[in-house]
Amino acid sequence: WSDPYTPHQQVLAEIGRWTIRRLDTNPVRERERFRFGKHERVRIPLADGFILEGAITYPPDFDPQKRYPVWLFIYGGPRMPTIRDDYSAGRVLDQSLASSGIVVVRVDPRSASGKGAQSAWSCYKQLGVQELKDLEEAVRWLIAQNWADPKRIGLSGHSYGGYLTAYALTHSSLFAAGIASGPVTDWHLYDTIYTERYMLTPQENPKGYERSSCLNAAKNLQGRLLILHGMIDDNVHVQNTMQLAEALQKANKPFEMMLYPSARHGIRGQHYLRVQLDFIRRSLGVNP
Repeated sequence: WSDPYTPHQQVLAEIGRWTIRRLDTNPVRERERFRFGKHERVRIPLADGFILEGAITYPPDFDPQKRYPVWLFIYGGPRMPTIRDDYSAGRVLDQSLASSGIVVVRVDPRSASGKGAQSAWSCYKQLGVQELKDLEEAVRWLIAQNWADPKRIGLSGHSYGGYLTAYALTHSSLFAAGIASGPVTDWHLYDTIYTERYMLTPQENPKGYERSSCLNAAKNLQGRLLILHGMIDDNVHVQNTMQLAEALQKANKPFEMMLYPSARHGIRGQHYLRVQLDFIRRSLGVNP
């Protein structure tokens, strides 16, 4: 078991007795050298009655009377909830940004929530559309808490989360910045067994493909965008990023891009992390 503040531990237990013997406490003593901010689960009510599950990590000296920049981490793919109460929920990355004075938020749109078939299929024939509406409502809820600076809100994600980030920055005015990592940018470019499950074929759903595309809306980019991609990505092919880059250039839209020549879909390493941290802090105007 674990919780946001306790690393995964093994205990010997039986029904009616929670702990007979603790087998492994799995101490992480390095944490004792740092001041971690408060981490809490939140439930965000939407206008239609649906409840989004989320989590917030606050700066160590959080003062609700002040205004803070906010960064959202998202995935959002159908049937893929990310909000949970285990040790990964108290991610060191979130705490690192929180120590810089950034409020870090993670939230699942309804299609990712795992709350039944109706919510999962809200993305049917319109990937990205309902997810963005949910994220926008979540952002407005954050702004209504009075401590979120509406001019300094950003988001990032990888894979489907990268797609939603690129989609948000080309279809919404609420976000000041975003990092799209390994993003799908047009559903014509992704594998059919996944895409057509939700979107049908391009011939059957041409308007849906057009509405769900980042390429068609590149001219509408608002905010600062960083695109990251592995050049031998065999899941989300790098052509997604190349075509978005070309569309943004043709629209005379500034953006940043970092390619990783030896990386597949799962990009790793210190450089990948540092590039993101630097972009987030620059975009939100905070110091390390």
